Amino acid sequence: MFGTSGGYSGYSGGFGLRRLLIFLLVIATIFALVSFGGY
Repeated sequence: MFGTSGGYSGYSGGFGLRRLLIFLLVIATIFALVSFGGY
């Protein structure tokens, strides 16, 4: 999984970075919802 991720990053720099930022944003949103939810 990490190998494919690195490959995509090396293949298309900008797109890979944008994808990573979106992924981090989703994780942060889920973490916030869980925290506010009290779970």
